[in-house]
Amino acid sequence: MKQASSISEVIRFVKSHPKAQLWVSQSESYPKGMLIGDEDSTAGTVLKMKIQILAQSPNSRLYFQEEYEDEEWYKEVIEQIERLKESFPVKNVMSSELQARLQ
Repeated sequence: MKQASSISEVIRFVKSHPKAQLWVSQSESYPKGMLIGDEDSTAGTVLKMKIQILAQSPNSRLYFQEEYEDEEWYKEVIEQIERLKESFPVKNVMSSELQARLQ
């Protein structure tokens, strides 16, 4: 299985493999040891957004994983995935299910 370095590489893979399917996992987390401020706000902490994608065609597989701290970059990737949904089957799954598919 090949490791993709960018969402653009995933898009090229899917477009060149008409029977490709995508499994997408999204998660958000705060760093460990986070301190809660007044009224349980999370001010001053950085939200980490992680996206994992497995693209699979009958003959090959491509895996992409990235963690974002910049919400704008994260939203851009999500928008690109939404556009792919118009032409290819995309299934949103939990991280554990995606990890099982990688085995």
